[in-house]
Parts: sequence; structure tokens; C-alpha cells
Amino acid sequence: MVRRSAGILFVSGTRLLLLKRASCSNNAGLWGLPGGRVEEGESEWLGALRETREEVGAPPLCRPIGEIVVRRPKRLYRIFVVRVPRSERLLWRASLNEEHDEFRWAKLSWCLKYSDQLHPVVAAVVNPRRARKRLLSLIEGEAPTEAVWLKVPKARVQVLGCV
Repeated sequence: MVRRSAGILFVSGTRLLLLKRASCSNNAGLWGLPGGRVEEGESEWLGALRETREEVGAPPLCRPIGEIVVRRPKRLYRIFVVRVPRSERLLWRASLNEEHDEFRWAKLSWCLKYSDQLHPVVAAVVNPRRARKRLLSLIEGEAPTEAVWLKVPKARVQVLGCV
């Protein structure tokens, strides 16, 4: 049986909202996205939204721009990519729950430099060049023309634009 998880990748320019996992959490000390396990009977979008509200409080104002699917052994992660205006990013503050110690709007270059500090799902999206290239095209408003599974270490990644 495949375990379903979902999260939201908040993007503002080339900055990504990352949350640092607390020492009492799984993947302690790693930077990840708001999200978690989808409950039985719950859609992936509603699961991602519920988890985000639990982890950061009210999310910043945003609009959807695409999805990323990451498949790992026995796990399926659906990441909803949303754009946050710069003005909203500068004003918004997270109300973190006990699962996280801090948050940051990290530049993509920071993610590449410190990829060893990223949650495996985030690393699968930003670290391999082919996956990062498709993520950047999505961020820049160029929806991918086809859904292609990219094989990256320990995962397969698919980037989809909004319909």
C-alpha cells in the first residue's frame, strides 16, 4: 500500500518557504515544506491545506501555479505549488507549531548550497538539474508541455502546470 502525503510549496520570486523540523520530529533539523500525511477519505489538496494550517497558522495569500508529484518507495507526495506576491511575503509571519523551530524564505541558490539540510522530498525537487529546470520553468510561468517522470536518486519526480 502506498502512503499518501501532500504539501504546499509557497514560491515568491525565486524564494521558497521552508520550515525547519524540530528535534522532536521525524527528519529533525531538516528544512521541508508545510504538509504531511493525507487522512483516509481526504483529498490531497485538503490534506495539504489542513497540514499547512496546523504547521504555520493562516497561510500567506497565494494562487496556484502547478503541482509536483514525488514518488518514493511506498510513498506518494503531491506538492501544490503556489505563488505568493512579494508584498505578502514581506508582511507574512508563520505561527509555527511544535513540529518546527523556524521558517525562512530561502533562495533557490541557498537550497542548492545546503541541499544536505533539505528534507528528501525537497531535495528531490530542487537538487537534480532536470527537476530544478522544470520547477524553474513553472515558477517563471511556463507550464510544462508534457508530464514526464524524472528519475532522481531514490525518487521519481513529475512537474505539472495548472490547467
